Amino acid sequence: MADVDEFGLPVEDDDNDTTETAEASEGIKSLRSALKKARSENAALQKQVTEFLAGQKRTAVADVLKAKGVNEKVAKFVLADAGDNEVNEDFVANWLKENGEIFGIQPAAEAEQEDPGLDQADRIAEASARAQSTSPQSVGTLLQRLQDLEGKPKTQEWVKEYEDVMSAIERANVPAQ
Repeated sequence: MADVDEFGLPVEDDDNDTTETAEASEGIKSLRSALKKARSENAALQKQVTEFLAGQKRTAVADVLKAKGVNEKVAKFVLADAGDNEVNEDFVANWLKENGEIFGIQPAAEAEQEDPGLDQADRIAEASARAQSTSPQSVGTLLQRLQDLEGKPKTQEWVKEYEDVMSAIERANVPAQ
């Protein structure tokens, strides 16, 4: 049995005399070349669509992050976790809820309770300080520093030291004495 192409037509064999006319042979050749051209155009269009959708996904994530006051550079991490999933505001919000703490981003409920005057760097510093565990020894040191301040005259240095100690105590969630 003779070999056939994707259309079910016999493939020309140079060693085998065929009964096809030159006209029929040219028609088959033109069909094959049209199919090859259509396949390459299809592949190029699919590549463009894929790139467009990826760009649209990046833009959507960046817009949601910007609206939430989060650095847009976090988008690459959100997209890496998204994979082929649809990315929308709910997806980004859930991602931030699960992973935001890694980047010093607090959930919306906690962020609303904060001082609105804090910028992103201050929030990251506070989150980092909260994430560090405080040993009883360091708490004792903070309390000792606070007691040492009680007998000193109240200068600017004293006020700064007092604020530093109180801030550290607050981060450690230790009641001041």
